Amino acid sequence: MSTYKQLVGKYVKSYSSDPSVSYAEGELWYNTSSNTFKTSVLVYAWASGGNYPISVREFYGVGTQTAGLGFNGTSPGGTNISSEYNGSSWGSVVNPGISAIARAGSGTQTAALAFGGENPGPAFTSTEEYNGSSWTAQNTLGSGRYALNGAGTQGAGLAIGGRSGGSSPAAVEEYGGTSWTSGGGQPSGTSYAGSCGTQTAAIVFGSAPSATTASYEYDGSSWTTGGVLPTSVQRTSGAGTQTAALQAGNGPPATGLTSAYDGTSWAARPSMATARQNLASSATGPSSASMVFGGNPGSGTTNATEEFTGTATIQTVTTS
Repeated sequence: MSTYKQLVGKYVKSYSSDPSVSYAEGELWYNTSSNTFKTSVLVYAWASGGNYPISVREFYGVGTQTAGLGFNGTSPGGTNISSEYNGSSWGSVVNPGISAIARAGSGTQTAALAFGGENPGPAFTSTEEYNGSSWTAQNTLGSGRYALNGAGTQGAGLAIGGRSGGSSPAAVEEYGGTSWTSGGGQPSGTSYAGSCGTQTAAIVFGSAPSATTASYEYDGSSWTTGGVLPTSVQRTSGAGTQTAALQAGNGPPATGLTSAYDGTSWAARPSMATARQNLASSATGPSSASMVFGGNPGSGTTNATEEFTGTATIQTVTTS
């Protein structure tokens, strides 16, 4: 019979009291006071947050669960609404300079980038920066598109795929703080997908109009195939990083589908309480503490916000 040391390469540590969860996450130890083996596991759950100011879909979000930013979208016509989240409620702020549907973005609540979209008609090349108090027009995208995705920061953003006319171009553009330049093209064009990460380590997953289980990873110059999602998705959202990503939402029909990526493989997570597609997320926040808001629950729109957490808890290990 193999020992724990032989299987994992180290001995089981002993403690008189349980160590902090953050320190012990994923570890096995022996509690000498209770004479039991203990471990910590992540428990995943969705919880209700404060409602977005309007019911809206086909819009974008950046930031974190406690400092989020949502902008634009359709309610049902194109809007220029922008709002900030503080972890419990949304507040109105100065709105973007244009009304747009299916825009994308990157960055944080106080240093955001918004680009692309439509209203409807020809796809926009528009780019705007937000500094926490106002939006300012910047140099435009090289090609107009909507239903595209974003990743990165305000000064190092990434515009991925999208639609132009009736097609889904595989074009990728990189923002350097003042202007856009061409990046490495995708293996397959994506639109209404989920994405997250940085300009040099991004991931995009799902696509419309045909849902897919494919994900693709970007290293700053080229794309490679990532892990296969448990379920085909489209009109979804993403948050986190290339090695710790969260996918939430799907449709049609709208669902609360959620899954997580560890850099190698995807695994199912608890579904959202509100089924929805065309939603926004705290795209640049950590996947273990993210949120989603708005979207299309099947008919009409919603303003519901849900917060996702992965909390480490200590459990006793039985040996029988």
